[in-house]
Amino acid sequence: MPAFNENKTEEIEKNKKEIFVVDLDDTLIKTDLLIEGILSSIKTNPLNIFKIARLAVEKDSRHLKIYLANNLQIKSSLLPYRQPVLDLIQDQKNKNPNVPIVLASASHTKWVNDVANYLQIFDEVLATTEKINLKGKNKLKVIHEKFPNCNFTYVGDSHADLPLWEASKKAIAVNVGYFVKRKLSTLNNSKSNNNNIITEFLCDHSWADKIKEILKLIRVHQWSKNLLIFVPMILAHSFFNPYSWVMAFKAFFAFSFVSSCVYVINDLLDVDSDRKRFDRRDRPFASGNLSVLWSIPVLLILFSLILFLLPQINITFTVATLVYFLLTLAYSLKLKKYLLQDIVLLSSFYTIRLYAGGEATATSISEWLLAFSIFFFFGLSLLKRFIEVKNESTNLTRGYCKDDQQILLISGLVSSFSSIVVITLYINSHTVLTMYKHPQYLWFWVILFLYWTNRIWLFGNRGVISSDPVAWVLKDKPSWVVIILILLIMIMAVQ
Repeated sequence: MPAFNENKTEEIEKNKKEIFVVDLDDTLIKTDLLIEGILSSIKTNPLNIFKIARLAVEKDSRHLKIYLANNLQIKSSLLPYRQPVLDLIQDQKNKNPNVPIVLASASHTKWVNDVANYLQIFDEVLATTEKINLKGKNKLKVIHEKFPNCNFTYVGDSHADLPLWEASKKAIAVNVGYFVKRKLSTLNNSKSNNNNIITEFLCDHSWADKIKEILKLIRVHQWSKNLLIFVPMILAHSFFNPYSWVMAFKAFFAFSFVSSCVYVINDLLDVDSDRKRFDRRDRPFASGNLSVLWSIPVLLILFSLILFLLPQINITFTVATLVYFLLTLAYSLKLKKYLLQDIVLLSSFYTIRLYAGGEATATSISEWLLAFSIFFFFGLSLLKRFIEVKNESTNLTRGYCKDDQQILLISGLVSSFSSIVVITLYINSHTVLTMYKHPQYLWFWVILFLYWTNRIWLFGNRGVISSDPVAWVLKDKPSWVVIILILLIMIMAVQ
């Protein structure tokens, strides 16, 4: 009798129809459409955050999804799809062409249909509607109603998918965490021998991968710009003052953490626009390699570190840091789109770093350093825009057009060489005589800056510098030789 029952069960299972069900958010795509919709809505109008909060608190997520879907259009072609999942679906279609491929998502049906229409690989679409939020047990219920007595393979990614995996013939878990893996293992062990779940894991990423993406997100490589914090102290010849070095390092990290906060917020709100640009589509949020939800712990940690460091410096530095944060945030969100204002702001960020460095180390900043920094960094900012306009395929970049190249080039060269004129005037000033024993050595600065400036502009015009001149300088070996020689000449002039 037992053998008969087992054979009958196997026969029934074989005669069942099969379907292949794939989840959308964080499974087929490396992001969550609900979260991206919330961010897009807030970016469009910051006041929408109150409407979103009310819908989230007063009603369930279904009403929030309806509101967002009715007001926002997703760009299916720009979404970060998981290639291994696409390959898995294609392999399934090739091996079992008669098995329906179903896209089942908790996202709103309008968005899910857009994705399905773009990919053209699904036979059926199930999604959240005005009547039901298609998540977890609700999704399982609809699958059973739509495909009664079916064996199904389910491809999912989260704890909410556990009821579907438990009811499935085969569970494919995409980039799941430790606890979901443990739960799946428990489900496997708890099933009877004649109904085991076959489990596969796809697109697993280690913590090392996440840490790498987080470091990329906070732009650690951009912290090198904050080395300007040390410049006032060095030019004041405070080489052997331990207090100055300690305060400078504290200021450097405080400024770096503030910069990273702005980068995270900027990337968070510019996900859509970053995906349209070849040079930015590999950023952590835009590529989907890091969930936008990671912005919460990352920002909390950064703000905590800032609040820890600022009280240890002084109030003037804190004010300068706050001004820098507000200006860079305003620049990232809005002001970078305005003609010439963007260049003025971009160049002022470097001067603010110098001022903040002077305040942190109790070093007065001379009018000569301020004059030099204004012309020098204004020139570099003009070079940055010149490169963008020159390399951009379209005719309009941040309000600039192709016809503006010549003006940007001339203005940038004039500003850059004006900074060298400031150096020559400084060498002939009374200030130099009081600070240097051998001020004649400083004339080599002029030669080095002439070489350095011409080199940067020459390579910028040739297209060797792809975007940020400062980032390029930090990777350019001859530029580092120039910087070292400038320091050595200063030491020689002092002694």
